[in-house]
Amino acid sequence: MTQTWEALQEGQALPPARLPCGRMDIIRYAAASGDFNPAHLEPDAVESRELGRIIVPGRYKHARLGRFVTEWLGPHGRLVRLCCLYTAADTVGEPLTCQGQVGPRRTEGGRRLCELLLWIENARGHRTTRAEATVEWVCP
Repeated sequence: MTQTWEALQEGQALPPARLPCGRMDIIRYAAASGDFNPAHLEPDAVESRELGRIIVPGRYKHARLGRFVTEWLGPHGRLVRLCCLYTAADTVGEPLTCQGQVGPRRTEGGRRLCELLLWIENARGHRTTRAEATVEWVCP
């Protein structure tokens, strides 16, 4: 849960959160999103590919970063914008962590806005997804 608007400091780390990415998580995501790409579901479809394992969908990682932000915000604000860049593939079952830090804050037209720098990191410490978000602070 976040602090008050006044207490937010640029560079402050968001508490890291484990990203659930087991096979059932991806199947549930596929059912909800309609993304039935075999590379995300079928072991046989990926055996001949370079990674040789089922790939975590990029849009799943995007959605989980959105949830990471909204859980951090709690009732204090809302997510205004979220943009992701997928820099490396992640495979199902690999330990992944959502992380982030507070960026610049500003007041614009009476709205209190804050930029966040976000990323997903694998067990080897590589940032495989990078993202930027804007949040609006609605509570003191």
